[in-house]
Amino acid sequence: MKKIFLIFALPALLFASCSMNEEPVGTLGDKDAILNVRDALAFRNGLYVNLRDISNGGYITGQDLQSDNFVGMTTNGNRGGFWSNKTAILSNDTQNLAGLWAGPYGTIANCNYFLEKIAPMIADEKYSEQDKVELKRYRGEAYFTRAYCYWYITDRFCNSYTVIDPTSANTGVPIVTKYSPTSNYDAYPGRNTLSETFSQIENDLAAAYADIENFEKCGIEGAGSNMRPNAPYLSTYAIVALQARIALLKGDWETAIDKAEKVIAGPFELCSIDQYFNMWSSDSGSELIFLPYANNSQRGGVASIGETFNQKDGQTADYIPTANALDLYGSNEDERYNDVRFECFFEPRRLRVDGLAVLAPVFVKYPGNPEFNSGTSNDLKNLGKPFRLSEMYLILAEAAANSGNVDKANAALNDIREARLYDFIQENYTGETLIDQIRNERNKELIGEGFRISDLRRWKLGFSRSDNYGLEYTGVTSALVPASIQVTYSATDSKYVLPIPSHEMETNPQMVQNPGY
Repeated sequence: MKKIFLIFALPALLFASCSMNEEPVGTLGDKDAILNVRDALAFRNGLYVNLRDISNGGYITGQDLQSDNFVGMTTNGNRGGFWSNKTAILSNDTQNLAGLWAGPYGTIANCNYFLEKIAPMIADEKYSEQDKVELKRYRGEAYFTRAYCYWYITDRFCNSYTVIDPTSANTGVPIVTKYSPTSNYDAYPGRNTLSETFSQIENDLAAAYADIENFEKCGIEGAGSNMRPNAPYLSTYAIVALQARIALLKGDWETAIDKAEKVIAGPFELCSIDQYFNMWSSDSGSELIFLPYANNSQRGGVASIGETFNQKDGQTADYIPTANALDLYGSNEDERYNDVRFECFFEPRRLRVDGLAVLAPVFVKYPGNPEFNSGTSNDLKNLGKPFRLSEMYLILAEAAANSGNVDKANAALNDIREARLYDFIQENYTGETLIDQIRNERNKELIGEGFRISDLRRWKLGFSRSDNYGLEYTGVTSALVPASIQVTYSATDSKYVLPIPSHEMETNPQMVQNPGY
């Protein structure tokens, strides 16, 4: 069987088994895809395109539509209804899920192939020491990419580490670390435990850190140039940021604190109020730890993430924030507009609904970067922002609060608020009030970035959506999809975990479906 590759794009609706039996489609056979350092560089650059894809667009917005933060408008033509309407939600035969599973697993296959190909090159004496330093850097980037993909799949298709017994059978995802395509269904891997899956992620991140740290310290001119904000390539800071995220998910508070503090001590700063708007409109800011690169000529590969919520005409919206989301920022206009995030993320707009103009709150966190427009219209394209400094402060606050370090938790929480509030007043909390304040702050900061369902699941919190918008938006309730506004989740709802896609279940006899499907 000839294996061929295309690592420069991830089809949104690709069918692929975790066994990697369906190879990435492309133009290079697996025998000649990587023959020298130049080939390795080209393949490595493609892995960055994969990272850019998986950290943006539908890969992250779906589960925000699933949460308590958004509700569907009757004008959305059922776009995204798969996520928003629980009566039809998360059927495992939909192609929406196929892409979320197949895209990352396709990238994992590319990483496995790449790692196997460059191992003998690193050991080959014909390559110079500088070549080997570069190759080891590429190896570290592949380890990171594989870890990121396993985190992504696990965070969506598995229950939370702190909610279930992570050592129980079939609680993780299939771990594949070798490139070995086969059409023998009996050879397909079953699910590992969640503990084993997290160990794989941690081991890959440790290997990535060693290789990239070695490059940063090698003395080659520019080797440390990515240890700065807006870095288009991975640095050790990005690796530590993912390590902090993983530790938080495990409830490993000590490690989460240590890793978050290492990033906070780095060259990044929380954006000022004036800079905050620019970070979202121009995809640049002092708190962006890693920003996958794209320019105007590559705009076709940049997701129109803003279109998840609004249409390009500016007069219709598919999903608007719930009253729950708006109330996070305050109970009145003065309180809400004291927070730059409310001003940056939400905009009152008259929308067309059945021939009428209905005043509604519109979510504009992704306003579209003019750099990626193809003409005079706003294509609502923005780069993904997989790691921001604000997340590290939130991780630090939550981990410190849960480990009993109230002073450290309050300090981190107040640091975030000081950067986001026009009129900041320091406040300190204790006990459950402190935990609740940190959780609310996390949602205020990260809304629309793909974290909400995972957070509610690991916190064991249910939700319902509110359409109690008050007098400001009196006409909007009648423009909401009833099945969307009526959604409720219990604290242990099975729908918090996505079902394994039907294609995977049908082709892999070893695969075990998640409970409740």
